[in-house]
Amino acid sequence: MIKRAIVLVPSFSKREKAAARNQLVNALTHYGEGYKITMSDQPEDADVAQVKVVARTGSFEATLDIFEAFWGDLIPDWSNESPWQRFQRGWLLILYWMTGGLAKSLWHWRGPPKTLYALAAAGLALVFWYFIVISVLLKAIINDPDNLPAFLASLQPAGSTWVVDLATWLNAASIWPFVFFIVGILGKGFLEGLANLSAFIKSYLRDDPLGEDDTGIRAKSRKRLLDTLDAVTAADYDEIHVVGHSLGSAIAVDALAEIGDAGAKITLHTWGSMLSLIILQEPLIERELAKMYTDRCKIVTWVDVSFRTDYLSSPRPRVRQIKNGFLAEGVSDEVFPPTIRPRMPWRSLFSKYTTHAAYYRSDDAMLMLVRPAAELPQRVSPPVAPAAQDGQVQDPS
Repeated sequence: MIKRAIVLVPSFSKREKAAARNQLVNALTHYGEGYKITMSDQPEDADVAQVKVVARTGSFEATLDIFEAFWGDLIPDWSNESPWQRFQRGWLLILYWMTGGLAKSLWHWRGPPKTLYALAAAGLALVFWYFIVISVLLKAIINDPDNLPAFLASLQPAGSTWVVDLATWLNAASIWPFVFFIVGILGKGFLEGLANLSAFIKSYLRDDPLGEDDTGIRAKSRKRLLDTLDAVTAADYDEIHVVGHSLGSAIAVDALAEIGDAGAKITLHTWGSMLSLIILQEPLIERELAKMYTDRCKIVTWVDVSFRTDYLSSPRPRVRQIKNGFLAEGVSDEVFPPTIRPRMPWRSLFSKYTTHAAYYRSDDAMLMLVRPAAELPQRVSPPVAPAAQDGQVQDPS
């Protein structure tokens, strides 16, 4: 009997610890077509969940111990921000995304058209969210003119009320009915969620400290996965599968790029990966992704799953080569199997299941976690040593 460990790196969410892992266990027991999959008895809050797999045809049997590299507690709670704090965060957020690589790609229309359309729509939604923030700030100024933010108070001479007068005029401007009409269509919760996701990705790519210490959020997230993998690799497992879902794919790549010899038992799965978008914004993640193609990362294979209608994900991107430690001209040879592009399970427009949650309802994604290793898509070639050539491109990260 095969003994396999599965380590889940969840998507961006403030869910409780083990909630995503339990969702995966439930999905495995319902969508493993061709296999009898049963859950072992254990408390729901245990550190590991176990399922048993028996092929309905043939003699394959396996036990799957399922772990979660939990990082949801690292996501800040922005709900208690003051209007002025939210105004500042929104301005810096829009400035970051509008001046980075993603904006340049959109301006020059470089990239998959489907992804570029989705990127443009997300950008407009982010701007509308900022209009909401501005309206809240204006109302706060009107309702409490004696407690202006320090910056605005310094611009208003003693006895003057021009800041309040301007806020009152802008608040009554004809643009706001249009803004709130759009908000009614999109939904404030959706806009708020998109803004928070964009803010966290920005902090992750820049490794900003978001907690009480000076350690960056990227370093903390990556360490959570590496600590889990260290514990799992020290145990007696025949195989280890790492599943990165959505933004969890970037965390998984960040960690596995440095895994070295321990990768000899590891298969990477990415569902709804955002890597194609992220590497356009910052070269840091592209450099980590490029390491996956060298002998610094000795993983068994990489199974990438992306729905064709998942507009904010795309197949695993081609990346530049690593030469003498830097990104260089020339695309790396593809060493991993092609991306699996299944049809997304049907969902209505008003379904509570989001596009990204649909990966937990996909037979194609689940079967990759229960099949024998020999039946998984195999890598094209083994890892190779990084080339040492001229023509390097300085990596600004």
